Amino acid sequence: MPSVSDLMASAFYSGGGRGGIYNVDDNGLRGDDSFDNSDAWARLLKKVGDKLATFLFISGSYRFSAATVDFPSNILVVFANGAHLTPNLGSNIKLNCQIVGGLYSLLFDLSKGGTLSGAPLVTQIYPHWFGARCEDGFDNTQAMQRTFDHAISLKVREVFAPVGIYDIAGTVRVNDPCNFIGVKTTFTNTTNPEIREGGTIFRSIGTSNADMFVFEPVNDYNVIFGTKITDLTFLGSNHFNTGTNKSDRRALYLKYMVTEPSLERLNVVGFTRGGIHTNQFFDGSWYSCRVIQCGKDNEYPAVYLSGESDSTNALHIFGLHIEACEFPLKCDHNMRHVQFIGGKIEMYSATPVLGSPVQLSGVLENTFVGMQFVQRSANDPGYYDNVTKIQPPFFSIASGRVSFNGCFGTTPTPAGTKWFNQTGGEIIIDGSTFDNCWGGDDTAYAFSFSGQVKFLNNNVYCQPTNGKRNLMKFGNECLITGNTVYDPSNGAAVTSGQLFLADGVGTKLENNRIFGSFNKVLDATSTANLIGTTWSGIGEALISIPDGATTPDVGYVDRNGSKWLKLSNTSPTTITNFLNAYGGQVIILTATNGNTTIKNSGAYIALKGSVDAAMSAGASITLRFDGAKWYEMNR
Repeated sequence: MPSVSDLMASAFYSGGGRGGIYNVDDNGLRGDDSFDNSDAWARLLKKVGDKLATFLFISGSYRFSAATVDFPSNILVVFANGAHLTPNLGSNIKLNCQIVGGLYSLLFDLSKGGTLSGAPLVTQIYPHWFGARCEDGFDNTQAMQRTFDHAISLKVREVFAPVGIYDIAGTVRVNDPCNFIGVKTTFTNTTNPEIREGGTIFRSIGTSNADMFVFEPVNDYNVIFGTKITDLTFLGSNHFNTGTNKSDRRALYLKYMVTEPSLERLNVVGFTRGGIHTNQFFDGSWYSCRVIQCGKDNEYPAVYLSGESDSTNALHIFGLHIEACEFPLKCDHNMRHVQFIGGKIEMYSATPVLGSPVQLSGVLENTFVGMQFVQRSANDPGYYDNVTKIQPPFFSIASGRVSFNGCFGTTPTPAGTKWFNQTGGEIIIDGSTFDNCWGGDDTAYAFSFSGQVKFLNNNVYCQPTNGKRNLMKFGNECLITGNTVYDPSNGAAVTSGQLFLADGVGTKLENNRIFGSFNKVLDATSTANLIGTTWSGIGEALISIPDGATTPDVGYVDRNGSKWLKLSNTSPTTITNFLNAYGGQVIILTATNGNTTIKNSGAYIALKGSVDAAMSAGASITLRFDGAKWYEMNR
């Protein structure tokens, strides 16, 4: 509690302590909570007139009953020793004065039904002025609501919550522009570093499932302009690492915030229904925020960005850390021009919960730059759900345009991670590194793209898993160029699978380097072109002709790329033609066993001596297509 001398010094230092100084108790006012001070105050103001003056309210509750009680702009009011004003029902205190009252003191007791109005000469409103208390178990919902309501109605529009833990059981709603500011500190409990106790903390208590803080307009403009929320901790669980005893609610819901709103240095910890959800938050920025142990698998994202009717745009997010979250991020409903720069997104879940991917749907012109992605799901990567039996990918992209530049993806589990599953939209991934890619399932590639993807100049680390090394699956119109694929296992045995499966059209793999062990580069059903792709390792580097095919399709073999095909029929098979060739195409066929015969069909294939070629294990034959027929060049 500030002393009288401290408050007086503060008053003079602020430049307001000029003119006469009046102890109101010496001028007929009483702070005994029963005396009506209206007349005494009116006489004192009349005595001072329009001169500068400082009034000291020394102690107690000063009650007023007059319809209007003026505190004019020529006075400075100093509250000491817990002194506060208490307007009765029907009484309005009109504040246009300067106020000095300390950060932790009750100044306005509105419990009797009285009101406040005016425009006091202060730059911030403090929650304790309206009854907030940093006491364990005390519900500050009403006090915080009064604080925001009066910061707005008194035209101050900035709430500063000093250091302390403020318990909140209900929902605090802000419906007009008002900054919300606290103090951020990294102080931790000395006996349990997981517990954070420093700075300004709003802690969830009780059993309510409703949001803790809601910023949503109820005004003539139907938007909230330019609000800043900064240097605060929202605490649902006091356990940063484990998320023990999460609060079953959401910390922050922000709707229709426009014209440079900002979130700065926020810590949000331990909320099951999500940390931060913004809906139509645009022309704004986030700086150095952390969301930890928030969200719920496949139900509530830790951070949720949504929009309506193409109106959510120009959102710049710097240094965002989403850590230890089951469902880290969801962006949908026409999110546009959103950049994530220099942050970290970490998917984490503990048995038996399965992590949900970052979900991007209906997003336009969204960019991730210099981000770190970390996969730490339970039993990663062999942890399966009950439906698909496949570990979820880190990113699920359904529609829109998304780019990744200079990012780094990793997992502490050497067996690997599935990074992307695209079912729609357009993606550019450029100059990024993806470590420990999962490679051991024929139906779940580390990178699964439906189409219109540019995968450029990336480093990819993929080692065999369960005897397989599958890496990427592509649909239509994909360009995969300038990438390097490494094998951290240094050539562990591979018995099946393929590095690439291209089941669409128009996909090209150009000027990539492939190292390590692999069964084959491209699946036989693929329609991709291999242009200038090089490999170094113990894999066969051959495209496999489909088992049992008598007229296999070779249209996927580019004139400037791969022409080496593998024959591995498991039963006797006679090939009578090769379909979809182009004039001048050359193919080199190598047999792994003696089950294949290439027929001298006359109309389609002309072999030397007009004799069928019965291929033995290890034998090769070279054929050239002249536009009408295949001719043997070498055997």
